Formats: sequence, C-alpha cells, structure tokens
Amino acid sequence: MEFVIVVYPTERDVFVGGGPLGKTGKKLKLQTGTHTFDLDVPLDYAPAAQTIPVSGTTKLDPLLVVFTPKPVMRAGVRRGGKKITKRAGRKTAKTAKAGKTAKTAKTAKKSVKRAKKAAKPAVKKRTNNPTKKAGKTTAKKAAKKTVRNTASKSPRKAAAKHAKRTARKSRD
Repeated sequence: MEFVIVVYPTERDVFVGGGPLGKTGKKLKLQTGTHTFDLDVPLDYAPAAQTIPVSGTTKLDPLLVVFTPKPVMRAGVRRGGKKITKRAGRKTAKTAKAGKTAKTAKTAKKSVKRAKKAAKPAVKKRTNNPTKKAGKTTAKKAAKKTVRNTASKSPRKAAAKHAKRTARKSRD
C-alpha cells in the first residue's frame, strides 16, 4: 500500500484514474504504480491532471500531489486592477481594425498621426475661405490611404511607397 496526500487550498473531491477516491488534505491509500490525479470540474486549478509514479511511501511520509488555483480574471479589469474604460476599448477596436497584428496596428496608428499633420498645412494654403471646413475631410482621406498602405506591408516598404506617391503629386 502507498500513501498520498493531494494538496489544494479548499476541500475538493480527488479523482484517481477517472474515479473518486477521497478528499483533498486527507491521506489516500493506493496501490504501487503510476496514477493520474485530478480534481474534476470546475477546472479552476493547475495543472489539469498529474500522472505520477507512486512508490516508496509510508504512512508517516506520504507523497504530496500539489494543485494550485488559477487566478480569476474578471471582465473589464486589467492586471493592475484598473477598470477598462469605454474609450480605451474603442481605441483598441479601431487599431485592431486598422492593422491585424499588434505591430501593424501600432505602425498604422503612427502613420495616421503623421498623415494628419502633413495634410493640415497643405490644405490651409489652398483654401482662401476661412468658413469652409475642407481640411478635416482631406486629412481623414489621407489618413485612410496611409492606413491601407501600412496595414499589410512592413513599415519600411510602406514609407517608401508613400514617399513615391507624394513625390509624384508634387511634380504635377
């Protein structure tokens, strides 16, 4: 006979080889051999199951099988404990649409800012009517073009392509 104690912070049923054998924190008697230990559902512990060879134990020196609880993450809470705001959620959704991966999303966001800065002075020089709001729409169009060019390619290629296009426009 071999002796095992399954350790978990709360009392739960212990399953050995798929069948119930006892409770956590209590000494369990097993035959010598390899056994699979788990705590069944809910799977709020790690590892999900442990397959361990059991031999050479005594009643005074049992084998310890340790399970740890998984950390519980609530919806809307970051690891730092701050709640995610609606605005932050919208920003991440926009950047995710602009670029599929985190790297392209970050690049797309930077290029949108650059395009807006570059488009504003050019529009101001062209318009003589101060009541007209033409600058905003032109900046948005330029930003969208830049995002389209950047989202699927590397930043270096996209920047080169953008430079070529602006050079062509200035020649005309």
